[in-house]
Formats: sequence, structure tokens, C-alpha cells
Amino acid sequence: MICRGCGQKISFLGKVCPHCQRDKTADAEADSRLMLITFGFGFSGALIGYVVSDGFLNEIVATFIGMITGSIVGLLFAFIVAEASKPSLPPEVRIQPEAKVEDTIKKRSFDPDIESRLVTLQELREKSLITPDEYTAKRAQILSSI
Repeated sequence: MICRGCGQKISFLGKVCPHCQRDKTADAEADSRLMLITFGFGFSGALIGYVVSDGFLNEIVATFIGMITGSIVGLLFAFIVAEASKPSLPPEVRIQPEAKVEDTIKKRSFDPDIESRLVTLQELREKSLITPDEYTAKRAQILSSI
């Protein structure tokens, strides 16, 4: 059996994939459905071969050929169904680390001009990147450097 989560070969025993810890009960149910489809097509082929044939020896041969043909068609159909119902991997989510307020202020306040530093500080406050207390303290520091 192949895990549909990570693609690794796994045992039929157990309820969880040892590689990705994914619940594999749904995979086992899907594999059971695929076997049922294959056997159903095989039985149908055998029945059609029996009905179409005439004579005892021809009935046995036609039944056997019908069963093999039906099983092959069933396998192909089962694999098509399995591929169509194969779940896709979830999208990869990347979380960017939060920038520290001090780093943001240092990057944005490279201009020694007081006015641009105050504008940068105001933008940080409007974007809620700094608290009102931090804004007041930094504004007082900038104004005291005049």
C-alpha cells in the first residue's frame, strides 16, 4: 500500500502512516473500493463470456477469457478512478518573521532630516507597528536632537 500523503510504501496494518503520521483509514477504504471494482468487472466479464458461448468447453474457455478481460478492464478503470480521486498536497505556507520595531525605524530613518524621521515615525504609528507610548517617546527623542 502507498500512503497518499507522502507517497511512501507502507504496511496494510496500522491506522497511521509511520512516515508522515497521516491517518490511512481513508486510503485503506479507497484500496478496498478499487479491489471491489476490479472483481466486479472480472465477474461481469466471466458472466458475459458464459452467456455468449455455446457448448461446455467453449463455456469454460469463454468464461475464463471474459474474467481475465473484465479484470484487466476493471484494473484500468480502478486506477483511473484512483488517480482522479487522489488528494493533492496542501499548499506550502511560509510565515515571515516579524520585524522588530527598532529595525524598522533604523531602516526607514536613514535620512538625517528631522522632518522625514517624523513622517516615518508617524507612518509606523498609523500602521500600528509601534504603540502610542513608543511613538511619543521616539518623537520626543527626535525633537530633542534639534
